[in-house]
Amino acid sequence: MSILLVGGLEPLKPAGLEFHRHLLRSTSGCGQVLHLPAARHDAASRQAEFYQAYGEALGCEVTTLQLYRQEPDPIEVQQRFAAADMVFLDGGNTAWLVDCLTRHDLIHLLKPYRDGRRWLFGFSAGANCLHQWGWSSIESQQAVAGLGILPGGFAPHGGDQHRDRALRHHLTVHRERWLVCNDGSALAIQSDRFRVLGEGVSILCSSNGGLVVKSLEDGQQGDLDDLYGSA
Repeated sequence: MSILLVGGLEPLKPAGLEFHRHLLRSTSGCGQVLHLPAARHDAASRQAEFYQAYGEALGCEVTTLQLYRQEPDPIEVQQRFAAADMVFLDGGNTAWLVDCLTRHDLIHLLKPYRDGRRWLFGFSAGANCLHQWGWSSIESQQAVAGLGILPGGFAPHGGDQHRDRALRHHLTVHRERWLVCNDGSALAIQSDRFRVLGEGVSILCSSNGGLVVKSLEDGQQGDLDDLYGSA
């Protein structure tokens, strides 16, 4: 498994660029990046921002796969995935991204990253869609269905009081296990192990005994069972 789960922080300003540079270093460098901006309906402005950051500032070779505005040939899609060192599932609307990946039957191309050497980069909504559920605030604070490649829930942009309060309320009703990542933090998952990158990563788990919150420290490592439990 080679997956990066990122809570947020756009690569547009110096602090954001440095954070994304750190993420790339954690993957030993990914020269060929395939960008999927379906969570933003393939907005041209987002494609330009991403190329400016990853192509010009960070020195990657960027190609873009549009799934909302275009109907790409399945063979071409497989070739683009095969050529990429990293597939970047961009942030935005989780439901839009899940719909596009499902409609184009691309889930089978994402699952091999659980056991492969190349990297799957889930940024905000991109990390949401990889789990059973993701926390979304597009229309209201609520859990939305993901693809279930990873178990449990994922909540990006942690540290926002409104989002955190809504998630905790959700967990008073539902017995679930959620990962929460603040902006500027991430989880690198590889070979059934995880490593925390940055401050502000926690596990929220609800049970008969109430809500249990476990904070993870920058640099902390462990087995996936420690992260996802018995899910």
